[in-house]
Amino acid sequence: MTSSVLPSARSSHHAGAFVLCAALLGIATVLGLERSQNRPRSSPPSPAGADYDEAVRLYVAGHFQEALEAINRASAADGWSAALRALAGWCRLRAGALAAAEAEFRAALKLDAGAVDPHVGLGYVLLRRGSSTEAEDQFRFALRRDASNLDAQKGLGLALRDQKKYSDATQAFRDALRLKPGDAEAEGLLQQALAAGDGGREERPRGPATGTAIRVVAQARDGRFFVREGGRFRPLFVKGVNMGVALPGRFPAEFPPDEATYRSFLSAIAGMGANAVRLYTLLPPSFYAALRRHNDAARSAPLWLLQGIWTEPPAGDDYDGDVFVRQFRGEIRRVIDAVHGNLDLEARPGHASGMYRADISPHVLGYILGREWEPLSVRTYDGWFAKGHRESFAGAYFTARLEDGATPFEQWLARTMDFAVEYETGDYRQQRPISFVNWPTLDPLRHPTESTAPEEGAFLRAMGEEETAEMIEEYGECEDCVGVDAARIVPTPDARGGIFATYHAYPYYPDFMNLDPGYSRARDSKGPSNFIGYLRDLKTHHGAQPVLIGETGVPSSRGIAHLQPQGWNHGGHTERAQGEIDARLMMDIDEAGLAGGVLFALLDEWFKRNWMVFDFEVPAERKPLWLNVLDPEENYGLLAARPGATSWKVKVDGRAEDWNGVAPLVTRPEGGPERPFKDGYDRARTLRGLAVTSDEAYLYIRLDVDRLDADGDGAPDWGKVAYLIGIDTYDARRGDHRLPITDKAVSPAGLEFCLVLDGAATSRLLVDTPYDLQTKRHHRPYGSVENADGRFMEIKVETNRRRVGRDGTVYPAQQSSRSQLIHGSMDRRDRDSSTLTDWAARTDSNTIEIRLGWGLLNVTDPSSRSVLSDDPDNLKNVGCTRTAGFRFYAAAIKPEGAAGGRTPIEARLADRLPPGDLAQPSDLPMYAWRGWDEPTYHIEKKEGWSILKRAFEALPAHREAP
Repeated sequence: MTSSVLPSARSSHHAGAFVLCAALLGIATVLGLERSQNRPRSSPPSPAGADYDEAVRLYVAGHFQEALEAINRASAADGWSAALRALAGWCRLRAGALAAAEAEFRAALKLDAGAVDPHVGLGYVLLRRGSSTEAEDQFRFALRRDASNLDAQKGLGLALRDQKKYSDATQAFRDALRLKPGDAEAEGLLQQALAAGDGGREERPRGPATGTAIRVVAQARDGRFFVREGGRFRPLFVKGVNMGVALPGRFPAEFPPDEATYRSFLSAIAGMGANAVRLYTLLPPSFYAALRRHNDAARSAPLWLLQGIWTEPPAGDDYDGDVFVRQFRGEIRRVIDAVHGNLDLEARPGHASGMYRADISPHVLGYILGREWEPLSVRTYDGWFAKGHRESFAGAYFTARLEDGATPFEQWLARTMDFAVEYETGDYRQQRPISFVNWPTLDPLRHPTESTAPEEGAFLRAMGEEETAEMIEEYGECEDCVGVDAARIVPTPDARGGIFATYHAYPYYPDFMNLDPGYSRARDSKGPSNFIGYLRDLKTHHGAQPVLIGETGVPSSRGIAHLQPQGWNHGGHTERAQGEIDARLMMDIDEAGLAGGVLFALLDEWFKRNWMVFDFEVPAERKPLWLNVLDPEENYGLLAARPGATSWKVKVDGRAEDWNGVAPLVTRPEGGPERPFKDGYDRARTLRGLAVTSDEAYLYIRLDVDRLDADGDGAPDWGKVAYLIGIDTYDARRGDHRLPITDKAVSPAGLEFCLVLDGAATSRLLVDTPYDLQTKRHHRPYGSVENADGRFMEIKVETNRRRVGRDGTVYPAQQSSRSQLIHGSMDRRDRDSSTLTDWAARTDSNTIEIRLGWGLLNVTDPSSRSVLSDDPDNLKNVGCTRTAGFRFYAAAIKPEGAAGGRTPIEARLADRLPPGDLAQPSDLPMYAWRGWDEPTYHIEKKEGWSILKRAFEALPAHREAP
């Protein structure tokens, strides 16, 4: 047992009607014991009665031995009664003496076979012994004698819970709450039972609120939202934040259970100046309780909730299928019940559950149905009706008419929204706006630069080119092949909350955002902005129908997945730049006359996987255990979820104080370089030590040099010296057995990667050619290959594939380099501070620090030490193998050509670590890190937070309708 029942009592020493229940385990909260008003009393009270009262007082105070002494005095004065024996039993039980407690309870039953309380006490003794079935019998007996016995009712629930009869336990705790509404213990136990259950049963404690006037909480009309304030409606410009709440180590359905976590998130969001939060699905009851508490305290500045109602597409794209319709409408009902604080929901796999009692409906701005619908799914569904008879949809609250051009999918959406509004109106007598998720791929506009796959194929054939399958996986054949239009769903006069259009719109995707000539000419108040050009088109199309941008933003990842003309790329931003761009996007939403915007997202979420890295994060089930800084999807958060319990393990700034607890892999404290050149720079080419450590996001390398600034000019001696660090990630036979220089520099272990540090602007990480992902993307298997040619290459990815517009215009492909290393500092006090810092070199410490994201090194899962390596006989999925660790080979060289050139580098070898003859792979030091099954992390505001705070505060909360 992990919980307890709070004791209550009605006592009658002389009448033998004593009923007492004690807190047994876990929670030790004690309610006051009250004397029955019906107990006969003598005048004056007998000595036994006084001793009995003293025993009860001592029991409540937790002084069980003293209570037993008072009981003995009472029995000596007036003899033993069932009530005294029962009270003695509770004292023994609370003291942990189970055998003695049982003896007392059974003695009480011999004195009064009809007494209820001894049966209750025996039930708790049996629970303590793990005999839940026998305990159930005792509690049921007690309830047959006294159906109003709260303690027996809660005990019955515990016995059923311990038998894993969660649905029955849930009902028992509900019955306890009917006996005593608001009982905190019963509420907690009910919450536990609902969370543990697996039947998905649900109950609405309150009945429908019929026969009352309809309260309109908010409206969507005239291009804006309107909310009720002080008896009238005022326009509200939405400044929102999407609340993804998957903490590191967790998948999205593994919600934080505690209210404190949600309260801290909500407080931060409100403190930034936001006035709304958006959820994609139903969260646990603790979130809604936290929101209720927050808004009760905020009063005049509440956080409005945009509540999502999630569904996956139906099997076979059958949106009218009985099972799908029943399941989705059931979820709609559950969400509406939950926000009204009227739902008890047993656990369901992948869903929140529990006891929803916080009524936050006064601050629910609207519902948003569904997810980003798949275009091929919509096209398939619409296609079923192409030749058949179809009628307009005319519901009580929404219409979607054929004469207005409504498609079958739009009619299905109208029916679904009609159901939702009808349910909330009927059962709760409330209305508010409603919407569905849309995105540019399914917008109702036609984009001349965005050809479909058949259109593009026709152009390629006309140009004499073959169609190939070598297309980036992000793009399907249907980016502009079908549209869904909220403007064709019209509210009736009875839908007083109205309808709004919701778009997930980012500045870099799809490609028509970047390529459309009209968008390229668009400008906002600060300059060129393709994004505002698109927003203005949406506004023009929807007219008076409010348009909400339900998702927008850019991520602060190192990796870039898509390029954008203004540099508002899908990744590659510092945290400050992220804040500045997000602020600009919100400004554009306002300038375009839309109803508001919701930034994506509150928190960095490690479980996410972007198309560019998706295949290379295996095993997939371990993805939440580590942060891939190459993955933009993991790094959208306004709050950072960083490795380390309290701070970064290493703050790359060149100062090296973070390394005190890290033992070097190799050192050479004395002597000069292996090959001196006597040109005044030999000390800069003398290597002193190499150390390596890691965390859930990065591999960290520290290289110590005798003197980085040999000529004393205050800067490293680039041009006279460069440093190489070869990395063997697995299987020492594989990889390149030569460093990438023209001089002889053989490595006993094959190297998959090589760091080249030759200047602040030119340093880079190179990959051995056979192990490059871009080269092998369509020519698998992936894997390192044994060679000794010293040819390492730049790591590039194709972010924007070549496209052909609908008029035949060819738009060339674009690539991004992952090799370039950003020199700077992670210390915000430094002038070159940057959250994207890859390396730092300081002449005062003679130290170079580097951090490399695990994905850069083709590590597919650092938590299990898995690295990329295909099985040639099984190429269905990308393969991986477990490495024993990484080996390192460092060298100082004397460059004889310009920095940043091709490999092999024109240079002469000066020094090495480890020094001496290197004949075996074991001659190179190995770093073998420990795997993990639970990550360490800390959450903190990103550097862009203050920028967004200023931007949100500058945006009007109440923008009048345009």
